[in-house]
Amino acid sequence: MTIMKKFLLSLTAVCSLSFAVLAQADTYPPKGWETDVFKAIEKAKEEDKRVLLKFTGSDWCGFCVALEERIFSKEAFKDYAEEELVLVFVDAPRGIELSEWQQTHNEALRIGFNVEGFPRVILLTPELHLSLVTGYQDVSPEDYVEHLKNDNLDDDLTSEDQAEFAAEFGGFLEQVKGMLATLEQ
Repeated sequence: MTIMKKFLLSLTAVCSLSFAVLAQADTYPPKGWETDVFKAIEKAKEEDKRVLLKFTGSDWCGFCVALEERIFSKEAFKDYAEEELVLVFVDAPRGIELSEWQQTHNEALRIGFNVEGFPRVILLTPELHLSLVTGYQDVSPEDYVEHLKNDNLDDDLTSEDQAEFAAEFGGFLEQVKGMLATLEQ
């Protein structure tokens, strides 16, 4: 392939990504996604649903945009999420300005969960047990839903491990809440 063809293909990909990001700008955050982990956890406990945290770079990360377009925007995922999940949008955008509260909230969660790359999807039970850690997968929306249903950590972690995680995560959330109390949402 010539250098010019490679350049044109790259330019086409960048333009496509830019248009996808612009199209998302009208609905930021995406419809149905909570941006406050505290409200999401409260709702999950009330409704006995799991919490799905989506760590994303919504306006610059190609795999994040692909995950949104190929999985999270499809009916198979939306139907499953409506019945079983409370969705939390944890974004690190480059071209969208977030409030200081939201930036601090998102960064604290990213650090707390040791998220070093995007996208990262973390699933928690209503009791705050760690259920699944995953990310982008090049599968159908139906297969992704099955992947979420077959959480990989419930079987791998002992009840003591889960209780310890829930206690530590609860303590971490209290620290974050205290930190955020000084900022306006």
